[in-house]
Amino acid sequence: MTTRARSAHAGGGGPSDLPTFLIIGAAKAGTTFLYERLATHPDIYMSRIKETNFLARDLMAGNPSPVRTEADYRAQFAPGRHAIARGEASPVYLRLAEVARRAARDLPWIRVVATLRDPVERAYSDYLMLVRKGREDAPPETALVPGSSYLDGGFYYRQLRPWLDALGSERVLVVLLEDLRGTDDAWPRILTHLGVAPTGLAPHAGGAVNPGGLPRHPRLSRWLAHPALLRVAAPLTPAPVARLYDRLRARGLRPAPPLPAAVRRRLAALYRDDVEQLGAFLGRDLGHWLREPSSA
Repeated sequence: MTTRARSAHAGGGGPSDLPTFLIIGAAKAGTTFLYERLATHPDIYMSRIKETNFLARDLMAGNPSPVRTEADYRAQFAPGRHAIARGEASPVYLRLAEVARRAARDLPWIRVVATLRDPVERAYSDYLMLVRKGREDAPPETALVPGSSYLDGGFYYRQLRPWLDALGSERVLVVLLEDLRGTDDAWPRILTHLGVAPTGLAPHAGGAVNPGGLPRHPRLSRWLAHPALLRVAAPLTPAPVARLYDRLRARGLRPAPPLPAAVRRRLAALYRDDVEQLGAFLGRDLGHWLREPSSA
């Protein structure tokens, strides 16, 4: 970014048309929930496009950023120039160490929130998303194998290390999806981390923001999720229409079958070392992520 952007952080918040915080992922771990809920706080402004992917604009082969220039990126935040905190949510950032270095260099005031979930369930959710879109037809036994892109996103501690090294642990807040859904003090902790009042969020209406499952009508679902259609429609679709589309899509889903137990055991073994490192860093027992759910 420009020299002005890199040097304007003396006041702690940077220029008024750049973000003060990033939601960096993980994908399929509640980033949409976090993005939409934070947008209800009176002191927070969220970018119009949730996943700008701007800091990774030249790092994602075959997945171009919807925001390509610094001017367009600044335009995402300019309407919120009077907000105390401004943010965006791009889950791809967590997986790219170069983005951590760019954030530290170009947005030296930035704070980060990473929301994580059971890595096995996250991998299965990622797989089901592509099944819904008609881009995956292999069963989980053969799709969820070492080396698969579905599994790469679940090595959280490995992916957090560049962010911790670049920004310092005091500017990186890690929360768990289970806490966002429960009665934990996660929301006040997040708001305090972002520098705004720890209250003021609109009550959550309940239900999943980005529900999973499998389509009842696969052909229609594949058509609605076609990348070319989404590229054209997304920038032109008003937020209320987008929310209506999401509700209609959710009604067209049926529950997915549980992940086969043998696959869960295999993936839990794959993630074990990383989960234990993350638990040690957080000072928290994450052993429940590695246990097979009870059939009772």
